[in-house]
Amino acid sequence: MPNEARQILNNDAWVANRLGANTTSMLLYINKGVYATDEDVPVNPVTGKRLKIGGNDTEEAYFKAGDPIWVDVNGDYVIDEKDRVVAANARPKVTGGFYFNLSYKEFSMHVNTSFVFGRDIINTVLARTFESYSNPVKKKISDLRKNAALAPIERYNFWTENNRYNAKYPNPYDYIHNDIIDPFREEQTLFVEDGSYFKLNTVSLSYRFPKEWLSFFRVSGVTLKASVNNIWTFSKYSGISPESVTGLGRDNSGGYPNARTWTVGVVLNL
Repeated sequence: MPNEARQILNNDAWVANRLGANTTSMLLYINKGVYATDEDVPVNPVTGKRLKIGGNDTEEAYFKAGDPIWVDVNGDYVIDEKDRVVAANARPKVTGGFYFNLSYKEFSMHVNTSFVFGRDIINTVLARTFESYSNPVKKKISDLRKNAALAPIERYNFWTENNRYNAKYPNPYDYIHNDIIDPFREEQTLFVEDGSYFKLNTVSLSYRFPKEWLSFFRVSGVTLKASVNNIWTFSKYSGISPESVTGLGRDNSGGYPNARTWTVGVVLNL
C-alpha cells in the first residue's frame, strides 16, 4: 500500500482497503432493526438527550421511534462515518460453471451453467425505492423527469403506529425527519443480501438430417438448431438479478430483469 499505510478508507465508495484483506470490503453501518418507541433510543447520560445523527444540531437530528437502530461503535452517542465497520464483501469466494454436451444419433444438446458463491450484494434498488419517499414531492422539472415515480412498498414490513415491534424497515413517511436521518442510505447492513446463485444460462438443441434424406434437398448437410438463453437463476437474493452487480457489490439492474432470448436457425451445407 502507498506510503507504507496499513489501511485506506474510501468514504465515498464506503470501501476499506486493509493490509492482508481483500479490496472490496464494504464499510457499512450495522443495522439492528427499528426503534419501536422513543424510549428505546439510547440517551447520553451527560447531555440527557437521545442518540443523534452527526453533522446536524436540529431537533430532527435526534433518533426516535421508527428510525433505524444503527450501532454506535465508538459510544459517543453520535452516528457518523466513524461508526461504519467492515461488514460485507463484494468479491465472490467461488465462481465457476458446468458445461454439458450430449449426443444421440442425429440429436445433440448443449447446456451451459454458471455459479457464484460467497458474495454480498447491496440491494440498491430497494434502498432507493424506500429513499424516494423521503422527498416524494419534487420541485424541479428535471427531478420530475428523472425520479418522479414512487414504487409500491406495501408488501414490505416497515414501521407504522400499528406495527411498532416487528418492523424490519424504518418509517418511510416521516419526510422532514428522514431528510436529516437518511434512514434508507445504501451503506448499511439492512440492504446487504447473499448474492450467491446458480444459473442455467443456455440450452441448445440441434438435429442433423440423416444422409439418406439429403438427396431430396440436394445439399450435403442440413442441421436444425434452437437455443434459449438466460433461462433461470436459482438464488435467495430478493432483487431482480444477483448477476447484475457492480464490482463493488451494488445492484445496477435499475429494477429491470435481463431478457430471455430464443434463437432458431437452419444450417445448410451446399
